[in-house]
Amino acid sequence: MTPELEAQGKSYDGAAFDISINVMMNGNAFEDITATQNEDGTWTYEFDMAPDDEATITVRFGAPDYDAESGEPAGNRKFDVIVNGYDVGSDEALREPVAATLFIKPSQFVLGEMTFDRNGVIEGDPLAITVKAWNEGNYASDVLVVFYVMDSTGDAYSTPDGVKRMSRVASTTVPLMAPKPVLENEGVYQTWYHATATWEEAYIPRETVQDFETVTVYGMINPPMEAEDEEAGLKQQDEYQNQQDDNDAITTITVVKAKASTPSFAVGILGMSIAALVAAVGVSLRREEE
Repeated sequence: MTPELEAQGKSYDGAAFDISINVMMNGNAFEDITATQNEDGTWTYEFDMAPDDEATITVRFGAPDYDAESGEPAGNRKFDVIVNGYDVGSDEALREPVAATLFIKPSQFVLGEMTFDRNGVIEGDPLAITVKAWNEGNYASDVLVVFYVMDSTGDAYSTPDGVKRMSRVASTTVPLMAPKPVLENEGVYQTWYHATATWEEAYIPRETVQDFETVTVYGMINPPMEAEDEEAGLKQQDEYQNQQDDNDAITTITVVKAKASTPSFAVGILGMSIAALVAAVGVSLRREEE
């Protein structure tokens, strides 16, 4: 027999799978097997059976290392398992067993805690936004993470929590996301990735008479692609059973009006300077008296 995988859908151009067999003959382990590698890289396994023998054959398929450049083996891929059995004695091909399919589970993204590089920001200043992201499914490359601010006049976006009106303010990509179970198996403590993007000019997305407002920032991993994402060559990632209820994160940041904060800051500095001057004069007078 020469076991192989035949890709369903688009052709598979990634590295070859590691294929091997295990044989139980009449209920006992059987190792008298001849393995020969063919010119096309496949392996043919041969063993003898007596007329009354009964063999249970297990075919194992080991996936190759993930290739970030080609994105293979890609998640949500299906392969037909073909045994290619052949009876040398009768010189006939054996009937294929019950149809079997090898399925590679797609990615499953999760967002966790979102943080900022400061506790508050003045309008017009940049703000770095960071969120923890991890993958509970198959490997994935160039995973998009987008940050928005809640804005009643913004665009309508479909999110795991329903349709929300928001304005997009920053985005980034995670070049490679290995599965969390793989990292845990390798003894890696940090099973998450930090996705950081900069909101270049912070602002308050509504009219207010206050000097500052609390602005809600919303993050989403693998969101619906927009024109700028497609132009950048990004693609929507498949997710396991389209489960995206944990693809988002939300938090708040204080944004201070630039015009309101600058005079107060200047007055504060001026007040401190005058107080320091008075203290210095007082010290000089006391020294003269002494």
